[in-house]
Amino acid sequence: MTLTAAWSAHWRAAPEDVVLVDADTGRTYDGAEVERRSAAMAAGLHDRGIRHGDRVLFSCGPSIDTVLAYVAILRLGAVVVPANTAYTAGELAHIVGDARPVLAVVDDPEGWLGDQVPRETPQGLVLEAAEGPADPAYLHAALDCADDSDVAMIGYTSGTTGRPKGAVLEHRSLRAGAEALVEAWEWSVDDRLVHALPMFHMHGLGAAINGTLTAGASMVVLPRFDPDAVVEAVRAHEATLFFGVPTMYARLRDAGRLRDLAGLRLLVSGSAPLDPSLFQAISEQAGQAPIERYGMTETVMLTSNPVRGERRAGSVGVPLPGVRVRLGDGGAVQVNGSNVFRGYWDRPDATREAFTTDGWFRTGDIGELDDDGYLRLVGRASDLIITGGYNVYPREVEDAILTHPGVADVAVVGVPDDTWGERVIAFVVTRGDLASEGAEVEAALGAHIEPLLAPYKRPRAWSLVTELPRNAMGKVLRTALTVGWERMAGMTRVALVQLDSSDSETPEVRVERAAGLVAGLRDVELAVLPELWSVGAFDLARAKEHAEPLDGPVVTRMRDAARTAGIWLHAGSFPELDRGHRYNTSVIVDPSGDVVATYRKQHLFGWEDGEPSVMTAGESLVVLPTPLGATGLATCYDLRFPELFRRLVDSGTETFLLASGWPKARIEHWVVLTRARAIEDQAWVIACNSAGNHAGVAMGGRSVVVDPQGVVVAEAGEAEEILYADVDPAAVREWRMAFPALADRRL
Repeated sequence: MTLTAAWSAHWRAAPEDVVLVDADTGRTYDGAEVERRSAAMAAGLHDRGIRHGDRVLFSCGPSIDTVLAYVAILRLGAVVVPANTAYTAGELAHIVGDARPVLAVVDDPEGWLGDQVPRETPQGLVLEAAEGPADPAYLHAALDCADDSDVAMIGYTSGTTGRPKGAVLEHRSLRAGAEALVEAWEWSVDDRLVHALPMFHMHGLGAAINGTLTAGASMVVLPRFDPDAVVEAVRAHEATLFFGVPTMYARLRDAGRLRDLAGLRLLVSGSAPLDPSLFQAISEQAGQAPIERYGMTETVMLTSNPVRGERRAGSVGVPLPGVRVRLGDGGAVQVNGSNVFRGYWDRPDATREAFTTDGWFRTGDIGELDDDGYLRLVGRASDLIITGGYNVYPREVEDAILTHPGVADVAVVGVPDDTWGERVIAFVVTRGDLASEGAEVEAALGAHIEPLLAPYKRPRAWSLVTELPRNAMGKVLRTALTVGWERMAGMTRVALVQLDSSDSETPEVRVERAAGLVAGLRDVELAVLPELWSVGAFDLARAKEHAEPLDGPVVTRMRDAARTAGIWLHAGSFPELDRGHRYNTSVIVDPSGDVVATYRKQHLFGWEDGEPSVMTAGESLVVLPTPLGATGLATCYDLRFPELFRRLVDSGTETFLLASGWPKARIEHWVVLTRARAIEDQAWVIACNSAGNHAGVAMGGRSVVVDPQGVVVAEAGEAEEILYADVDPAAVREWRMAFPALADRRL
């Protein structure tokens, strides 16, 4: 009996038994209605030309209709091609171009697929799933007739290390996977699953939906995961099962809702490793140890901790019924069984590489089998770090780091190193007291793991992050971390030093305050200090009074501060006296304290009869090499942005450092213009604007760093503060497009 034939048999044998429950409305769907509506949807697909073996792109959020459409495609004998609802245009284009579907079943064609797949492409048919005739009698003979060897699904791998490949799964593979779970988890018609998983992945489709329907059980469908909604669904609908990824369990723990799951028969976790401390929290608060299991897109499910027996933290359990597991060289996990896929779609070379000569699938995972047959996954073969000739498995290092109570999350990767081949790098999310220890975090973590890991396994560098990049199923995107680290190594950390406005502050006090902030900077290469004098009472009359030559106290103090901090410094404008003329001048100082460039915000202050005139609009431009690459230093008080920026681009500039003074009422306009120029000219823009007033006009107080995509990655306002941004000029040189800043940090 085929997979869908078994489902239909359940519905016909017990037509009044509930199969599906809509968590939002509480509406239930019995076997008779599920059978009828899925047949009607199959008729709708048939009317659109879908026939046995045709591939159908399937991308919908969780809902009753999504379940019915999935069932309808399989009943018709067509091939489901799941696609993540969050895919970008490029990711979607890869799957459409590779699988070549003839129809797309989506729940939001205009908002997602309609915008991202060109309508003129042959495969870009954008249609919503719709039911056909209410009683498609002509179609019934064609339903549930697929052979076991027919293709049921082409599931694309998560692509955490490369371009996703399409895994071709036959009906027998899906049926074997579902039947193995029904047997191992003692799934019965009395069970009810709370389904809050995405419905484009093997966990949500192959395990949750296929298992429920194969067991003749029922499920409550939530449109999205929410801790309170899960608990309410369990309570209101007397559920017995919950499947989740570790991130979901962490959110339930953080929301204090794990105890509300104590009445469930089983709690199952998969798709990503379950942290031992989270395993312990679930065990203590929910009253039972979770069942951690192991599966893949290519194999449905492979192993599981037992329902009756010891459930071990850090282990994915024993082989499921019908599955065989063995370890090859270096602990490589290899599997065999009816659940294993046929091969990769249109990738004969990849298929040959994926199987051993005797027909076992190479999972790409590294594992250990204990004497009781429990499998523990050490890591992915592709994640293996080889440093100084020694093998380091990230999972082992991560587990050691996670034993520190101040670590909320961690990922370990290897990055190229000229001496060691690769270096071990740890990306850590901290919590509690550790999160407030600042620079002491690395020392604390290093001391903690010293007795736990051999020296070659310990991280050579630590990166503190607010969160780790993960895909929809919670798997860490290690490639993003590795690429991000390599790019960050070529970045320049810039500090925006903003001073607040004070009418009563003397110029000398303000300069000293600014110098103190600059001299105290660490771990940056360039500091940008927008303004030194143009605040409060520092009007034009006082500017005349305080004008001084370049070798005067202001520049001397700035040179001392740059030398003390060992950084490049852009020291914002101050009144300069040069051969009887007064200018509004800025300087660039190198780490040795030498002034390497000066530029003037206005060409000249005009004084007539001893009285200051209204400021005259002006601009000036200097280009020089800095840690930011070829940097254009410019000033502009009016709307001549296009002309000024074009001159900067023509000069080969990768980074623009723009000083300006805009009335507060027009500050947002200034930021919009800045972002627009960054995008058009594909450059980084550091735009400085001071707090205070000029000639009685209140000025803004907003300095920003804008990346080449127009994103404001760091921003300082009118208060005294220091903000940091990572600027990547090399990317501008190579592509005129920079990688967005990896982190902003506010002190």
